[in-house]
Amino acid sequence: YCGGDLAGVANTTVESVNDGKQAALHIHRYLQSLHGKIVNPDNGLPGFYTPIDEVDVSVEVCGLKFENPFGLASATPTTSSAMMRRAFKAGWAFSLTKTYSLDKDIITNVSPRIVRGTTSGHQFGPGQGAFLNI
Repeated sequence: YCGGDLAGVANTTVESVNDGKQAALHIHRYLQSLHGKIVNPDNGLPGFYTPIDEVDVSVEVCGLKFENPFGLASATPTTSSAMMRRAFKAGWAFSLTKTYSLDKDIITNVSPRIVRGTTSGHQFGPGQGAFLNI
């Protein structure tokens, strides 16, 4: 039983999760059959596409309409147009950038620098942490 990246079929996280659910269902059926129990095949998983997919989650901000409220902040994923293009293909609706120029030579020192955030350390509890893009 395999799915997702291992099967080489899924292209998105949603498809990989669906593969995992399918694998779990088939494993469940197999284990039940070892004990003489039959799992009704009609009691499977909901379809990959359901009515919830029809819900309109578009938003309008300052007169601009976006297909969903998910956007990229000005950070590493918006470093280049190629990275933003990939994000748009994956379903992100918009991106924010701090620096933009038609002449690439004007932009200097735009490499993201990540530092430890102020909520890291024992004072805020174990396992707590943050990172800042400066």
